Amino acid sequence: MYLETWNAGEADPERAKRLAIGVAAGLLLFAAIALAAARLSGAIASPPPEEEVVEVKLATQIPEAPPVALAPAPPPPAAEAPAPRPAAPRRPALVAPTAVPSEAPAEADPGQAKASDDDTYGEPGGAPGGVPGGVPGGTGTAAVAAPAPPPPPPPPQPKGPIHLPENAAPPVALSNSLPPIPEAARSAGIEATVVVRFVVTETGEVTNVTIVRGHPLFNDVVLATVKTWRYRPAIHEGRPVSTFKTVRIPFKAKR
Repeated sequence: MYLETWNAGEADPERAKRLAIGVAAGLLLFAAIALAAARLSGAIASPPPEEEVVEVKLATQIPEAPPVALAPAPPPPAAEAPAPRPAAPRRPALVAPTAVPSEAPAEADPGQAKASDDDTYGEPGGAPGGVPGGVPGGTGTAAVAAPAPPPPPPPPQPKGPIHLPENAAPPVALSNSLPPIPEAARSAGIEATVVVRFVVTETGEVTNVTIVRGHPLFNDVVLATVKTWRYRPAIHEGRPVSTFKTVRIPFKAKR
């Protein structure tokens, strides 16, 4: 067959035969390739992994655990023995009388009985073989002397000046100079008596000076002078106290 006749559409009696041969050759080639590929893939496939067999056996009896040894319990504490009690004095056995006495027993002399008690017990009302003042059946413990009472507290010290009682020592003057006479009173020849009252403290100082009776010309000089006086303080119940004191100061003109 020529190309010109194929294209021209001329009838080719060998055309169907050639197509059938070509199709059969293609199928055979495809089958051969598929068979070769199947063989090749079977040869390359990796062998299956080996399986590990583990044999499990069931125990017919579970072994018992060994017993745990327990620590012995501590012994109970020993009970303290009670203290022995002192033995009670033995009393004489009572004997029943066998006959009725015909006469009453003679009465004992109280004086002899007291003397006998004093000789036997050492003190009236004491117990035989015991301490003075004991009783029969006692424990025999000597009587404990009571503690001496504490000394009485000192009397409270009075606050402020007091009026001295008769048994107290009055204050004693240490320095008490007389006040000078004012010049106006001297030139006028005026005489007067000034009564002054003050307090002598526990330290002997003079405070609270007041004029009880005086004169206008002498009051100022008396107040200034008395404040400078010093005393030995008064003593009452063994300690110094503050007290009142009154002094009369006479002013006389010289003749």
